[in-house]
Amino acid sequence: MNDAVIWHDVENGGYGADLPLWRELARAAAGPILDLGAGTGRVTLDLAAAGHDVTALDTDPVLLVELAGRAQARGLDVRCITGDARALDQAGRFSLVLAPMQFLQIMGASRAAPGC
Repeated sequence: MNDAVIWHDVENGGYGADLPLWRELARAAAGPILDLGAGTGRVTLDLAAAGHDVTALDTDPVLLVELAGRAQARGLDVRCITGDARALDQAGRFSLVLAPMQFLQIMGASRAAPGC
């Protein structure tokens, strides 16, 4: 297994406190879902296993290859796109776009309003 995959799983793989929220939002959206910063598929695979149409987006092709392999091993149909979330010209249309975990911080955004 690739070191990037191992590190990603160690850092993120055991976290599941947010999964009930993503499941609830996915049920309410009732349409295609885009998982930004999908990594090895913690959220993507969970939602796909629940029957949702999920596309995984990440800048790291190594992580997406792992995600695709995990989806295939579980018999799940998941679309993987290597790309930058700031330029999604070809990603398609989605009923719900998720940005789990530290996605905003990784992209250089902040949770605090300016001046706080």
